[in-house]
This record gives sequence, structure tokens and C-alpha cells, in this order.
Amino acid sequence: MNKNYKITFFMLLMVTMLAVNTVYADTAINGPYTINTPGKYYLTNNISHDTGDIIKITSNDVILDGKGFTIDGQESADRAILVYKVSTEYKNITIKNFNIQNCTAEGIYLYRCNDSIIFNNTAQDCAIGIRVQGVNNTVLNNTMYDNWNGMVLWYVNDSILKYNEIYDSSGVGLYTLQAINCSIFNNSIYSNNNQNGVYLESSTNNILYNNIFNNSNNLDTYMGLNYLNTTKENGGGNYWFTPTGTGWSEYNSTDNNGDGFCDNPYVVKADLVDYLPKCIDTTGPIMTIVSPANKSIFTKNYIIVNITAVDASGIDKIESEFYGYNHTMTEYPTYYSIGYGSLLDGNYSLKFYAFDNLGHRSVKKLWVVINTKAPEITINTPINNKVYNTSDIFINATATDAIGIKEVMANINGTNITMNINNSYYTLSKNLADDKYSLKVYAEDNVGNKSVTDEITFSVDTTAPTFTVHSPANKSIFNKNSFKVNVTAVDKHGIDKIVSELDGSNTTLSDHTKYYNTTYDNVLDKNYSLKLYTFDNMGNRAVKKLWVVIDTKAPNVTLNTPISNKIYNTSDIFINATVNDTNGIKEVMANINGTNTTMNINNSYYTVSKNLADDKYSLKVYAEDNVGNKNVTDEITFSVDTTAPEIITVKPTAGSTVGIATNVQVTVNEKSTVNISITKGTNKLKYDLIKDPNNENLHSKLISNLEAGTYTLKVTATDLYKNSYTNEYTFIVDETKPVMEIARPTNNSIFNETIIPINATVTDTYGIKEVLANIKSTIVDKNITLLKDGNNYLGNTDALTEGNYNITIHATNNLGNINNTQPNEVIVDLTKPVIINENPNRTVVNAGFTINATVTDNVEVKNVTVQLNGENISLRNVSGNIYSTSAINSLSSGNYTYIITAYDTARNYVKTKVINFTLDSTAPKVTLNSPIGLQNKANITINATVTDSTGIKSVMAELNGENNTLTLTDGYYIVNKTLMDNNYALKIYAIDNVDNKAVTPVSVFKVDTKAPYITINSPNGTLKTDKFLINVSSYEGLVTSGIKEVIANINNENITLTKTGDYYLVEKTLNDGTYLLNVTSIDNANNSNSTSTTFTIDTYVPSSSNDNRRRTIDASDSIESKSLRRTVSDSTVVYGSNFDKQLANNLKENTYSDDTEIDGDTIILGGPVSNRIANQYNDRFTIPVTNDNPGTNRGIIQVISIPSGSSSIVQSYKLIYIAGSDRLGTEAALKYFETLTELPDEPITVEWVDGGFKVIE
Repeated sequence: MNKNYKITFFMLLMVTMLAVNTVYADTAINGPYTINTPGKYYLTNNISHDTGDIIKITSNDVILDGKGFTIDGQESADRAILVYKVSTEYKNITIKNFNIQNCTAEGIYLYRCNDSIIFNNTAQDCAIGIRVQGVNNTVLNNTMYDNWNGMVLWYVNDSILKYNEIYDSSGVGLYTLQAINCSIFNNSIYSNNNQNGVYLESSTNNILYNNIFNNSNNLDTYMGLNYLNTTKENGGGNYWFTPTGTGWSEYNSTDNNGDGFCDNPYVVKADLVDYLPKCIDTTGPIMTIVSPANKSIFTKNYIIVNITAVDASGIDKIESEFYGYNHTMTEYPTYYSIGYGSLLDGNYSLKFYAFDNLGHRSVKKLWVVINTKAPEITINTPINNKVYNTSDIFINATATDAIGIKEVMANINGTNITMNINNSYYTLSKNLADDKYSLKVYAEDNVGNKSVTDEITFSVDTTAPTFTVHSPANKSIFNKNSFKVNVTAVDKHGIDKIVSELDGSNTTLSDHTKYYNTTYDNVLDKNYSLKLYTFDNMGNRAVKKLWVVIDTKAPNVTLNTPISNKIYNTSDIFINATVNDTNGIKEVMANINGTNTTMNINNSYYTVSKNLADDKYSLKVYAEDNVGNKNVTDEITFSVDTTAPEIITVKPTAGSTVGIATNVQVTVNEKSTVNISITKGTNKLKYDLIKDPNNENLHSKLISNLEAGTYTLKVTATDLYKNSYTNEYTFIVDETKPVMEIARPTNNSIFNETIIPINATVTDTYGIKEVLANIKSTIVDKNITLLKDGNNYLGNTDALTEGNYNITIHATNNLGNINNTQPNEVIVDLTKPVIINENPNRTVVNAGFTINATVTDNVEVKNVTVQLNGENISLRNVSGNIYSTSAINSLSSGNYTYIITAYDTARNYVKTKVINFTLDSTAPKVTLNSPIGLQNKANITINATVTDSTGIKSVMAELNGENNTLTLTDGYYIVNKTLMDNNYALKIYAIDNVDNKAVTPVSVFKVDTKAPYITINSPNGTLKTDKFLINVSSYEGLVTSGIKEVIANINNENITLTKTGDYYLVEKTLNDGTYLLNVTSIDNANNSNSTSTTFTIDTYVPSSSNDNRRRTIDASDSIESKSLRRTVSDSTVVYGSNFDKQLANNLKENTYSDDTEIDGDTIILGGPVSNRIANQYNDRFTIPVTNDNPGTNRGIIQVISIPSGSSSIVQSYKLIYIAGSDRLGTEAALKYFETLTELPDEPITVEWVDGGFKVIE
């Protein structure tokens, strides 16, 4: 074994060991991706891409989960998901939960895959929704619509297609080519109306059953024998519908036996027959109630119902409805059953609902009767224990039963007698002698249930007893509340008892052998009916009724006149009383001062008239009723007084002169009421004088507001007994009043002293008798006599406390006329204002501060000022008792003092002490420490240094619009955040303790924790040249910091790759051998990712028989350039038509048809119509070839590079495209190609002319 093969073997062994010992974690995919390693992969977002195959799988044992996300090919990408590598088979691939759309080729393509599953995907708007190639694959629960072909089974063996939905295809819903031994069942294939629902080409031994077809042409085949049904037990055949409603399963098809299958097979074509086509089931099951029979009667309280049912679509269930509740019946192999127990007697209606598997329903109704009870019997008459005083006894019974009565009999003292029905009763009439009898009634219903009543007894006795009432006598009257009843009685059968009934209450009399008695006590006064019932031992009864009266109450006596304590001014006194009693009045007498006088009835009253002298009298009235009950009224007193009072003195005296107010005084000789009238002209005034509290005979009244003039005074005195005396006088009124004014204090004056001087001017023509100053407040009400000083009257208030006062002047002239001033209101305020809550006070403030304080006064604050920095500033009232300056912005930072002064309206004032404060207008200093720039970890600490002389109140970080509070930790303000990869904008806000605020400029940083994606495109496999290109693709995810560098390591040599376009490239020359290439990509956040591959350089060319040092070149000798000949030799030549094959064989010995796959540099010969590879890549070339372009007899030579699609090794392959709009164009291009010395950089157009060619510029 040479050295190179040993190295190769060792590397393969290492790769195998790594594969065996690797545990694969789930891998997230968020963009185009190549899966080259076994494991689980899943989408994290929708993918939209417009070129190539979006996700490519080149590995076994892959589970790819779309998680419900969408892959959109944008009508340009080839495929959403491709499992493919040339000449390679894969297995155990699962593709699930994708939504795929807008692909120019397949949505999902499994190329040469075995034992794989495509599950729960949706494919739309693709050339082919899903294409599968391989063995033992399963396509399950997918939906394919709006595709050219919904699904293609391409060279498929032993696979399953089930529970899929394929519709609205432009071509064929399901197309198979060389599908063998496949099972296609439980699918819905419909609305594929342009070509076929299903087309089986060169496919054999496949079975299609239990599918639903509804297409214009449901099924067609070309070559091959297939089957359209399984056994009836396993589901039979298919449903055959058409959009026009003429399908075999729905039009003119019969199912006479109800098994769900059409009676006739459906012949699609001669060798394609569905022998068990399914019919539409439109009716409910056929149901038979086996037991019980309808309207059955049961003598037990339970029933069991058995039912059989058949239906074409099968029986889903049978439900029973009973009393509004539904129960599912138990299913047995051949029937359904349900039991009902503990049923009460009655008629029952049961409903049974049978449902088939399509939801159709049939109904049966069943009536049954439950009767487990014997007849119910009630003896209505005779009544148990009753004694009848007639010999005609009527026996009446009620007998009922749900199903009817057969016989009813009465058993009287052991003898049975049949009773007859009478309306709704059973009756029997018997004539019985006086005696005691027993009775039972028997009944039997129509089903033999029997019952008997309890035995009752009754008696016949037709003779009543005789009895005598000895006391009380009828209509007796008792003046006490008790009386006795005494009775004797006889009867031939003996006396059972005697009962007395009084006032609704019964009492059994005591039996004393020869007589019966009872005593009634505590009987209320009333007229009573007393009934006595005497019963013999047979129950016969005799009755007597008596009347008795109880009257224990004395007469009611009311003295109407005279009235108690009243004094009468007449000597004729009329005495009147009301007296009544239920049993009548015998006598009424009046007792006056101890002397009785008989009173006579007068209508409904008792009266007597007496002439009495002036004196005081006592009076009582006595009454006695006709049964001796007596009563007397309470004693009253009254007086007789017929003498009028005497008027002794009157003031004002006759002819005297008084002022407008005069005090009228009258003296009388006895206790009296005195009223007066004062008359001037037609004006008359009346007054009641007031008795003097110290002299009951003196009466007076101050009369005010009299007008000037002469008055007549009339005085009337009335004593307590309404005796009165009247006298008249005249007097004169002069109305002149003093004139006055308060000179001091003035109204609404405020004083900060306790003694207030008073000065008033007062004048009057009759002279001033007195001047008073009234000082009044809530706690003071005093008069001060003012002293005369000319026309002025002077005084002072004496010492007053703080408060509000009214000062009023009262002046009286010598006639007694009084005048008053309006009160002047004054305030005594001795309290200084109070200043509290000065602010700022030994604190630090910032610019725009205010000086404020709470200032209060018990009266009113007049003004408030502050002395600050040599300047007096006014404070204004801003709210309630708060006074404040306006915002002060004129001071610079430093230490300051101020004093506040406040005055009230009484000129009291107060000053604060000197108050210190500091002004700080400097904002905090903020330095952002981190994060700065790129961050390659998700856990980010926002760290800032914040300082201020007053201290820091709060620090906030605004991160992408979200506020986060920073906490002081070890001298820094920090907050920890876990961030997703993204771009972030950060500002720091800081507020010091005096609310100065600082804000940092926006700092932008990026979080990038994802390592770059990296793919080695080349080298790969075995290279035939020692000079080669390292080609690497490296890119980042959604958030990118950019690729910093890509480094390749070969033989422990690090080589930095240069970015060229979308790739990172470097050219390298190595000797023959097998190499390990490791490539590391590092982004600008220092995230790194590495991948590796092995490749071999083998420039050795085996020697031929003529020259073992020359390499065999497979290229036409007509190619002049050696370089071009090597290129042709190293390339695969692919042709389409036979003509192109002839041209290809002239170019090279070994050529291939277009069913090969590109796996290296390739020469494509022929245009897209005949060459599949040309068709696949035509649009990628600068000038796509069509029948019209480049034109008649013209061809084009053009070259592009493409990456290969293998797993982790992506090489750049050259595609050399030689094709024309027709055969001569292709041949002209090939002829010119053979003359080139190197491959062209730009397309070259060549035209065929006269057996040769020319280049078109």
C-alpha cells in the first residue's frame, strides 16, 4: 500500500469514527442551507429566496421540520427542498410541516431516497408539488394544489401514498412513471380538470382503493396492470365522481343490498376495473327492534331492548332517548342492547336513533307499560269507628289500577259480597240491624295483582238517650264569674258520656253514677249559649241548649259637669253624669260637700241643678245596677265666684306727657289679667299687660314707637273667675329723639392695642338723660357710660382681648325717647403673622428655584417680602397659605442667605431668622463604560460612572426605547440585560438630588453572538492539477457584524483568503497527496466557526503502451489548443438528441446523455428543447438559447461557473454551453469552438455559412 492510499484510508477511518461517536443537537435553519450531516433540523422563520435549491439534503438520517413556516421560491428558485447527490442513494429522510410555494421545478424532490417520509406539508404554485423517487417511501397527509402536476411518483417501488389531498392541478393530479407495488388509498384527488386526476405510465401491480376521485377524467393508464379495489371487508374500491355529477358512484348507480357498494363494477378500461365501486349513502340504517314487542306490558320494573341495524356505510352508533336523556347502546357482534332498571309503573315512550358512518340517521319508536303494583283501594264509606244511627248502610270504595280492575268484593263480618262499579266508584247498599260491624274490601286487576284494605269497624244504633238539666236554669244571670252544670241521663245501651259546649269549647262532664256535672270558673262577663250533648254507648246523641248571663261589672259612671278645678262665675250649677250598665241602672246620686242628692235620668244622662253661694265645693257621683253592682266617680273640686276686681292705680296718669315709648303700669286688688287699648283717632292698639314677678297685683307693658299726639287709654281687669272691671284715661306723646354720630372708632377699624377710645356727638332739644356705648362680641356684651364734653360724649373700651367687636351708641332724652347708632365693627388683633416651612432651608437647589413659605395670620396677611442678595423680592400667594417668589434664574452657583418678613392688616409683623441654602445648577457627570461597539455575548452589562456633588437620585438607561433603572454597585451604576442579536441604541439619563439632569449622546452597539456560516466550495475530491483555487462561502445571519477574516489551514500553514464577490478565494499549489483543509471564519465580533474537508491532488497520468510518460487525452485531434484539449478531456460532454450525440462523439470519445447529473466541469451540447441539462441551466447563461435566439443557422459559445450541490464540499464547476437555434447553428458553434486556444470570457455568436462558419460581432 503506497503512502497516499495509507493517508486516504486513515482520513476515512477518522471521519467514520467521528460520525459514529457524534451526538447531533437540533439545528435551527433561517435561510438557504445545505444539510450534510445526520440530525434534526428545523425552521425558525419564513424563507424567501429566488435562486437554485433553497434547502438541499445530502445525508442519511435527517429529520427536517418546517414548524409550519413557509419557503417561497419567488417564482425563480428551482426547488424548496431537494434530497440529491449524483450517483448517491439516501435513506431515512423525514420532511414535515412545511408550506411551500412558487418554485419553478419541484416543491419537494426526493431523488433516489429509500425508507423516507413526507408528512403534513403543503405545496402550491410549483411545476410539481412533490416528486418522489426510490423504494419503501411514505407520502402522508400532504396537500398539493395549484401546481402543474400535483404529485409525481418517479421510478418508485413498494411505497405508500395515503391521506393526501391533490386538487386544482393544471396538468395531472397524480402522475406515476414506472411505479411498482405501491399502495394508494384514502386520498382525495379532485378538481384536476385539464388532463387527468391520476395518470399511471409504465406502472404495474399498484393498488388504488378507498380514494375519492372527482375530476373531469379521473384515471388513465399507459402500459401496466393495476388494481382498483381490495376486498369488501377491507374497504372495497373507490368513490367515482365528476364535476358534472355523472360519476359512477353518483349517477344511475344502484345498491340494492345496502352494503355501500354499487351493484355493478366500474370499467375504466378493458384491463382496469373497479369491482367494488362505492356508492353514495344517502339514507339512515335499517333498524329492527328484536325485543320487546311494541306496547308490551311488564309486571317487573326493568326491561332489556335488543336491536339489529344494517347500513351501507357501516353503523356508527345507536342511541336511545328516554325521558329526554340519550344513551349509547352497547354494541355486540350481531346486535345492540341496552337495559333500563328501577322503572316506576307507567307508560313509557322510547326512541332509538341509528347513525351510519356518514352521519345519516333513522328513528324507531317503542311503547312499553310497567305495572308491578296491585290495585289501590280506598274505603270511602262507612267511616272507620263511626256509629251510624240509620240501618241503611252505603258501602263505597275507590279501586284504581293502570291496566284496569277485574273484581271488587266487600267482606262484612266475614261474608263476601260483590260490589258493582258506579261511575268511578264501587258501591254496595246493605240494611243492617243495630250492632257493631267489621269491613274489608278486596280488589284484583286485569293482570292478577290483588290487594285488600285494612279492616275498619262501624256500628248501627238508631235510638238516642234521654237527659235532664238540673242546673243552671235557662236564662240564668250570675253576678260572679263561675257556675255549675248538673245533668242526669238514661239509655238502654248505657250512657257513654255527656259533653257541654260553652263559647266554642267542649268539656266532658264528670260521671258520678247518678248524675253528671262540671264547674265553669273564670267566666268573662257575657251572654252565653250552653249546649249539652248526651251520647249513648252506640254513638246516638241527644242535644239541649240553654242561655246563661255572667255580669260581675259595676256600672260605668262619667261626671260630665261641673269640670274639675274650674271656677264658675254663676251660682246656678248644673250637675250632669253618664251612667250605663248591661243589666240596667237602679239608682244614681250626687254627693256635694258630703250631702247626697238623687239624680234623675234625662234622655241618656243623669242630671240635677243646684244654686250655690261663692265658695269651693267637692263632688262625687254614685251608681248601682239592677244586680247590685255599685260604682263611684273620683272626687272633683270646683268653685263659685261672682265678684269683679278693682283698679287701684294707672300710669301714665290722666293728662300727662310721655315720649314715644312709655311703660304703662296698672295696680289691681286681686289676682287678675289686665289688658289695655290705646286709641288715637281711628287707630286703636290692644295689649295684654304682664304681671310683675314680685307683685302679682302689678301689671305693666312698655309701649314703643308711639306717634306724637293725644291718646285715650282704656284699662280692663278680669279676675280668675271671668269677673271684669273697665276705666278710661287720656295722655299726650312727644316723639322727639336725640341726634348722634360715632366719631371714633370708625367702622371696620383694626387695632393692635387693647384699649380703644370712644368719641360720640349727641344733641336733643329736651336734653340728654344718658349716653351709653355698647361693646359686643361673642364673649363680651357690656355698656359703658360716656361722659359729656360739650356736644361730645367720651369714654374708652377698657382692656379688650383679641377678636371682632361691634360698638353701638345708645342715647336717651329726658322724655325717654331713645336713639341708637348703627354698630361700627372693629377688630383687635395683637398676634403677629406666623412663617413656617421656609424653603429652601439649609438645602441645595438648582436653577429656577423659588423661595416659598407658609404664612398665616389670625386676621389677614397684608404682604410678604424676602431679602435675598441685597434685594427685596415680593412673595405672592400661590395657593392657600403658601407664598412664593417667581422662579429665580439670575444667581450663579454658590452659598446664599435670606430673611422673610410678613405684615398683617393690623400692622403686626414678623421676620424669620437668617436662612442658608446652596445653589447648584451643575448637571451630573456621566461616563458610559460599557457596552461599546460590537458584543459577542448575549448577557450585556450596561455600566456607567455617574458623579455629582449633591448626590445621584436616579440613573436610567434607554435601550431601543425601553427604560431600565441602573443600580449603584461598587461605585458604578449597572444593569444586566440578556439581549438578542440586534442593533441597539443606548442613552444614559442621570438626575442628581436637586433634579439637575444629564443625558449622554446616543451610543450605538451591536450584539452578534452567532458564529458565521461557512462552506468550503473547493477544493473537493481528487484534483488533477497541482494548482487549485480555495473557494469558501461565509456569511452571517439576520444580525451581522461583518466577516473580519477567513483563514485556511493546510499542512499547519495559515493562509488568509481574499473576498471576491460573494466568495473568499486564494490560489494554492501543492504536491500530489491527500490533504486536510480547515477553514475558520471570524466575524468582527470575534465569533468564529470552522469547517474542514479532505481532498487529494493526483496529477499522475497512467502511461500507454507507446509512452508511459504521456497522459491519455480524451479529446478530438481537431482541437488545436493543448489547453483546450485538456479542458475537453477533463469535462463531461452531455448531449440531448441523436444529432447532438454525433457532434459530441466527434468532440470526445466518452460522452453522456442528458439523464446524467452534473458533478464536475461539463460541456452541454445542444439547446434546451432536446437537452434536459440545457433546459435546466439555459436561463442562467448571459444569452439563453431559443428557436429565435441567436437566430437561424446561428449558435453561441458561452461559459459560466456554478457551485456544486454536494454536502459539505462545494466546488466551482464550469459549464461550457455550445448550442444553436437549429442544428446548423449548433454545428457552426462547435466547429468554431475547436479552433479556440482558451475558453472565452464573453459569449461568442457563430453563424453557419457555405459548409463553414463565421463569427458574428
